[in-house]
Parts: sequence; structure tokens; C-alpha cells
Amino acid sequence: MKAPAYKENLRETIQHYPRTVSDQSLQTNPGPEELFCGWFNDWYFPAFNPKSFNAGVFEEGLKLFESCFSKEELNALHSFHEYFNSIHEIDLDRDFDDLQKDPAWVELDVQAQKALAAFSK
Repeated sequence: MKAPAYKENLRETIQHYPRTVSDQSLQTNPGPEELFCGWFNDWYFPAFNPKSFNAGVFEEGLKLFESCFSKEELNALHSFHEYFNSIHEIDLDRDFDDLQKDPAWVELDVQAQKALAAFSK
């Protein structure tokens, strides 16, 4: 039986972020601000603030999100998110070429590649 369309769409969208972050040539299209905002505000549901939802809505959304991925994929996404979150205060207000050479940004590329590897198993 084929997975519901929303699961496939969510999987593809979530994979899009680490794929973009792991390839510097793709990063210039959305730019660094959008890479951060998209991940934290739009797609990585476990990082959302449960208090901003009506009772039970966050929990149901989290269950739905988690049902779209294997345990290994969820762990990889969590690790990627933890690193991404640890550098959320990186100075984005500079030349993008400069930012891409920053050791924290370079490590973000590495973490994104690790997350993607979980999807190819």
C-alpha cells in the first residue's frame, strides 16, 4: 500500500532542507535567513512551541510528523536540528561567501550530509 501523499510530501520537503544546506551551490537561492526560518518556523515540527497550539493539536501534529519517518531518520533529523539550533545566533548579516567559510557553517554542511545519509539506508 502506498503511503498517503502528505507523508511523501512532508518527507521530500524535510529532506530538501539538509540537501540544500549540504550543497553550497543550492544555498544561494533561498539565502541563509530563509534556510533558518524555513527549518525552525515551517518544517521541523518537533521544535515548534506547543503552547502556541490549542490543547491536543501539537501532540497530534507531532504524532503525524513522526509517523512519516523511521526511527533512524528521526534521530538523524534531531541531531541535525540540535546542531542547527546551536548556531542559530550566527551572524547572517555579512557577505554570503564569508558566511559559507565560517567553521560553524561548514560544520552545518557536514551535519546536513549526516542527516541525509539516514534517508538513503
